[in-house]
Amino acid sequence: KSQTSGSTITVALTETNPDFAKIREALSNNANVNVKLDLAKCTDLKEIPENAFYKSDNSLKKVGGENGFKNLVAIILPETVVTIGNNAFRDCILLTEINLPDKTEEIGNYVFANCQSLTLIVIPKSVLKIGENVFEGCTQIEIKNNSNVSLDNNQDDNFEILPKKITKIVG
Repeated sequence: KSQTSGSTITVALTETNPDFAKIREALSNNANVNVKLDLAKCTDLKEIPENAFYKSDNSLKKVGGENGFKNLVAIILPETVVTIGNNAFRDCILLTEINLPDKTEEIGNYVFANCQSLTLIVIPKSVLKIGENVFEGCTQIEIKNNSNVSLDNNQDDNFEILPKKITKIVG
């Protein structure tokens, strides 16, 4: 089901466990319109799969920032999501809005890398693990960290959570 609002359409999925290949195809077919993806009713969805909106093989280059979708501007995740896989939203350069559900426990590597339009992320208290380079290239982001996971980059010389330039960390 989709609803148009100006130059942005809202696509609300009602399947309890959506097929991400079909979601990617729909985003590709509507590359000229901004999409707000509402997955709130996908109540069997426990994981946003690795590379959900990113392809490392360049097959999405025509519609993405590099390999992500440039038309994905917002996403509403269901409260059932526990894990967000590596690269899930990487290079979605116009992504401005995303909720991390209160049950989220793991955020994989490079999940929001190069999401340059993302200005606020709230990390829920439930998060136990945050991967490396999660916010690489996010120069405008404000992070509210409610979890007990440190966002300190000094864990390992090759391990970095935060980009060099970060607007603000709260919490």
